[in-house]
Amino acid sequence: MDEKRIECGVDWLTIVAKKSRAYRPPELENFAIEEDRGMYGYNNVYRYPDGRIEAYNTEREDMGVLTVYNGTAIRNISDKINFVELIKKHVERSHHATRIDLFIDLHNYGWKVKDFAEMTEARQAVTFIKSALFIEQKLGEGDTLWFGKGRPKQLRIYDKAAERGVIGDWIRIEAQFRKKQANDAMMALCRSQNALKAIVAAIRGTVDFPKCKKWTEVMDSEIIRFSDQKAIHSNRWAWIMNPVASAIASEIVYGDNKVLDKLNEEVIRRVNKLIAEHKPLSHDEIKKIP
Repeated sequence: MDEKRIECGVDWLTIVAKKSRAYRPPELENFAIEEDRGMYGYNNVYRYPDGRIEAYNTEREDMGVLTVYNGTAIRNISDKINFVELIKKHVERSHHATRIDLFIDLHNYGWKVKDFAEMTEARQAVTFIKSALFIEQKLGEGDTLWFGKGRPKQLRIYDKAAERGVIGDWIRIEAQFRKKQANDAMMALCRSQNALKAIVAAIRGTVDFPKCKKWTEVMDSEIIRFSDQKAIHSNRWAWIMNPVASAIASEIVYGDNKVLDKLNEEVIRRVNKLIAEHKPLSHDEIKKIP
């Protein structure tokens, strides 16, 4: 039987610096590539090799500097820097969050998303959110239970293994905070003496199932640890080597036996496109970044 694991972490952080410069951790690679389009109202966007994004509006300095750490960026930098300590560096500089996603992963606990949907239907979910939407599996993506979809504070319980395209028992409980709620959640995380418990508290403060003994035992567990982000990379490789490779093999045997040649041509085309789109800036251009 596979080992039971409980992991948690931050899966997204958007930071705005209005009264100070952007913070670039010295532990990380700090040359950027200019994007050819703006985002979120910012007309100058720079992407770092690890996935971080910085954005500026040259016509509106009052918008400040936007820094985005998406899930990919957080995974890429997690072996070089403690992400909670990185967040604290932003807070020290009076930066504020406009979005933060916090999660708990349950591995090999035998839970199904439908179990949470049934508890919610039975009015066992304690939450201030009035709307809950259960989306059953479609196109192999797995089930999702969504509380407060589209609101500044929302929570999803979903089949993470299905989303990743891997075989396994992996349920993710993810709370997303935006606007003021995001900054409040970030500050609570930084002020806490125990970041793990702060993440659990933020999630339980959004949706809780106190009548479920199994839930309370998990949430009160002392074995909760920060997510092993390297394992996520191996899961992505497992997805390529299992369902993707299987689909290609089936196509070769039962369909087009030239699919590998076509796939190779398409991969090369996409690689060349990415290289062209993300041509590194010259040293003179890098110096011009605010």
